[in-house]
Formats: sequence, structure tokens, C-alpha cells
Amino acid sequence: MRIAARVDASSQIGTGHFMRCLTLADGLLRRGAKIRFVSRGLPAHLRDMLAQRSIELASLDSGTEGATAGDLHHSHWLGCSQEQDAQVTQQALSDRQWDWLIVDHYALDARWESKLRGSARRIMVVDDIADRQHDCDLLLDQNFYADMQTRYIGKVPSHCELLMGPRYALLRDEFRKVREQVKPRMGPVKRILVFFGGVDADNYTGRAIEALSKIDISELHVEVVIGAQHPCREQIQQACTMQGYVCHVQTTRMAELMAEADLAIGAAGAASWERCCLGLPCVVGAVAQNQVQAAEDLSVVGAVTYVGAMHEITVEKLNQRIVQACAQDWLNKASLLGLGLVDSEGVMRVINILGKVMTGNKVLEHWNQRATLEERAGSNDLVAKELEIRAISKHIKNGMVVAEFGCGNGTTAIELLRQHDIELHCFDFSPAMIESAKNLAKEAGMENRIHFQVGDVRDEPKQNKKFDVIYSERMIINLPDWESQAKAIQYLTSNLNAGGRYLMCENSKPGLDHLNKLRTSVGLEIISQPWHNVYLIDDLVASLDIREVKLVDVEPFSSTYYFLSRVVNAWLANKEGKQPSYDAPVNQLALGLPPFGDCSQGKLWVFEKTKA
Repeated sequence: MRIAARVDASSQIGTGHFMRCLTLADGLLRRGAKIRFVSRGLPAHLRDMLAQRSIELASLDSGTEGATAGDLHHSHWLGCSQEQDAQVTQQALSDRQWDWLIVDHYALDARWESKLRGSARRIMVVDDIADRQHDCDLLLDQNFYADMQTRYIGKVPSHCELLMGPRYALLRDEFRKVREQVKPRMGPVKRILVFFGGVDADNYTGRAIEALSKIDISELHVEVVIGAQHPCREQIQQACTMQGYVCHVQTTRMAELMAEADLAIGAAGAASWERCCLGLPCVVGAVAQNQVQAAEDLSVVGAVTYVGAMHEITVEKLNQRIVQACAQDWLNKASLLGLGLVDSEGVMRVINILGKVMTGNKVLEHWNQRATLEERAGSNDLVAKELEIRAISKHIKNGMVVAEFGCGNGTTAIELLRQHDIELHCFDFSPAMIESAKNLAKEAGMENRIHFQVGDVRDEPKQNKKFDVIYSERMIINLPDWESQAKAIQYLTSNLNAGGRYLMCENSKPGLDHLNKLRTSVGLEIISQPWHNVYLIDDLVASLDIREVKLVDVEPFSSTYYFLSRVVNAWLANKEGKQPSYDAPVNQLALGLPPFGDCSQGKLWVFEKTKA
């Protein structure tokens, strides 16, 4: 995917918006995405972070920070009008079409977003404050609010998908790794962590240090974290030295420091979700007006101790609230609540949704278009199709209740009904394929024997019955990544009766790799996976751990065929200067031969449900 992000950072804005976009970008980079940040006046150390990751940066003219050129509460953050910013952003993105444009900026709203529609296929907004209109396809608000489900009513288009709450919190990968080691805090408090954000322009860190210096707790260990751009950096370092505290500047060990602490003192905002993820109780203060409601709502449920707006909090009051927060019963309750609110998987959830919306739409268009191809709608290779049907059919017995996910135009379903007396339910995410399947079933006189339904396995459609057999035929490989594939396998096996089987007839990446070794050995080009497919890795499938489900067999049913068709037939055609044909006589030989060798691109994995 090609991803662009419009986000700024400064002493006025802070670094939180930039850092959460960077966290999302890190996850997207691991998926092979190409990313460009579009930013105005980005500090040098943040530019360096982008350069280290080979993320492109399009720097906009500096503008005039603090200049008011709009009617939004945060318009002064932009340094120019929304119209001017839209024009220069369009220019910065004009060299290619972008799959997603991610917008994380309180000074931009639907007027700006609408102008950028021509630059990207989809727009995602990251917001916290719900104070303006948006023209977007996806909106993420990772905060905890009592009114989470109603905050954006009337503020986004009807088609916009909302990702609400801390389960979508954008946390760096280090938090996921450290979370596996943490335990709920039980007290007593021996280690305290102070962190008020990457900028802390008003030096609330200094106020916290002073408040802590008045606390009489023996053997108290305090860690203080500040950003490289902190305006009172030297003063903070001197104060820490005087008190015997440890000061970290622009640390890369934040997750470790949080995991080691018993209590934190810091700002409400993005760091709240980092602390919750690691079960770290916190005394929080709001350093901006947009942090107040989330902090208050978290305090109501007992997840934090909220002291109020930091500019109103005296050293004495902060000292009192820290002492109160050291109570062991509250520490344990807050720690458990935090661990339950944030599970560290937010980045993966968001990335999967971005991929689902983008790739899913393209794949859906592809299969909708193929729905008119009759017997070749699912595959141009009719011999491979016949072998797949045979492999599945031998596991079907009369009287079974059977489901097919990814039924296409119903070719396999209709053939199975010719061979077996079964109850058959068929699902496909392509409406065009389901319509074609209904027509073919009617022509075959089987319209009353098959129940067709439009359904996407990723949505996990609820079933009102369990099945004796569920099968898929090159459906799982249409999902964008192994995580999505594994989740689909778990869903399908969950709908089996005890003793029921999931027949996963799919393509194998190791099988294709072995086939390509043979092809290159005789001078043929390698075969690539189709653009819309992610072939399965056999070892990953074998390592799946699904409760009360076991992998009982893997059948390389197509090995002989792929050797004859993709190596022998392709080599013969190449010698004659022709393109190989799926219908060549040598390919037909495979229908009468047993499988041999390890060239099986198509395999049948058989999962069995051991208990209901």
C-alpha cells in the first residue's frame, strides 16, 4: 500500500500526534507499505526518525505558527488557512495516487479533507476531540470516553467506519513485547516514573519533582523522562541530581521504565494508553483542554487518579494526591483496569482494517468481474479444479450438513450435490458470484438443495447451526496476511460439530517454491503468486494452536498435476515457441495418476474438531 500522513509537531502542538502516526507507520512498513509524511516545521530530531526508517518527508513551507486563519479552536496550529494547506499538500502528493491519506491534525476538517479526495483513494482521520466535521472513510479515536459510541454522530459521512476506544490504541511494538512480562501492581510503591510528554512546554515535570521531594517514603527510586526539546532540560537534570533521581533524555526504553515502576505521574493523553497497557497506575493531570474529559472518565471508573488541569495544581496538592495514590488497594484495582482496557494489539487491528478496506475492495472487484466466466469463474485451470473437487468429495458422506465458504459461482457445490445427498450452505463475499451461483443451481435443478448467502469470513457471520464438514477452495489465500488467515481458520473450525472436519483446499507457498526450483532448472521463468493471493506457509499452518481442534492430515493431491502442467508441459511448449495451454493432453494424464513428489501448489489441510 501507498500511505501518506498529514501531521505536524511543534512546541505548541507537542509530539504526540507525530509519534502515534510514526507508530502506525512502523507497523505498515513491516507489511511493505511505502510511506510519506507531509509536515510543516518538523523538528530536526523527528525528521531524523523518519530518515532512519526510510520514510519520505514532504516539508511544507513554515507558515506562521500561532497565526489564526480559520474558525476552528485549533486553527492557529496550522500557520495558514486550510485552503492554502490543502493546495500545498496536493502538490506534495501529486506524483502518485495514494491508497490512504491519514490525517492527524486538530486544525483540519471536512473542508480540507474534501479537497484532498483526488489525492488518495481513502482518507483516515485520527481524532480525539470530536469538535468538527470530517469527510473520511475511517475515523480512529483511541480514547476512553463515557460517550464513545455517540461522539461522532452527525460529524462523519454515513459510510465512515468508526474505530473507537483504547482497543485501537497505537502503541509501539516494544509495549506488546514488555506486556508479556508484567504483572498487576500490588504495592508498596518503591519506584515512581515521571513523564509529561515529549515537549512539556510548561515544565510540569519540575513541579512533579518538587512534589516528590516532599514525600517521606524510604528507599523511593524515581525515574524522570523528558524529551530532547524540553525547555528546562538543564534545570530538570540538575534537580534530579540534587534529589538522587535518574533523568532520561529522549529515551528508547520507555516501555521498560513503565514496566519497572509501581506508580507514574504524568499527563493525560497518548501516554495513558501506554501506562494502561503495562498495568501502571498513574496520577494524571490534563496539560491541554482536550485531555480533560478522557481523564475524568478514566478517573470515574478507577483507572487513574485525576488531579485536574495541571496549570491549576499546586505542588502541595500534587503531593497530597501522590500520597493518596500510594494506597495498595487502589494500585491493584487501577492496574487490573488498565490491563483490561488496553491489550497492545491496536496497531495490528488498525492495519488489518486498512488492508481489508483497500485490498478487500480490489479483490471484491476482481471476483465480481469474473462472475460472468461460467465454469472458469473460479479458475482458468479446469484440471486443477477437477482435482480439488475430488480431494474434497472423498471426505463427504450422505446425510452430512456441509458449508462452503468462498463458493464462487457454485461449481464445486453443484458437483458435490450430484455425488452426495447432503444439506449444503454456501457463502461468498461477492454478490455477483452468489447471483451467478443461484442461476447455475437453477439450471441444474438444484436451487432448492443449496442455501446461498452473501457473507465475508472476516466478518465472522453468525451461524444458527453447526456443520459436519466445512470446506474452502482457494478462499483463505484471498485474505491479506497470515493473521487474517489464522483468524478465519479459527472461525471456521469453531462452527464444526464434534468430530466435524474443516477441509482447507488452498495453495502452498513452499509447494510453489519447490515447483519454481524445477522450472528454473530447465530454463523456465518462476511463477509468481497472483496479486490478490497470499499463499499459505505450511509451517505456520502446522503451528496453529486452536482449542479442541487438531490438524489430522495434509494431502498434496495436486503434486503430479503441477509437475506435468507447470514443468513438463511448459517446457515442451517453450521448445516449440508456444504458450502452454491448460487443456494440453499431458495435463490430462494427472487425472489418472496418484500424487508424487513435492510440487503440490494445491494442498488439502484437514482439521478435526475434537469436542463440541
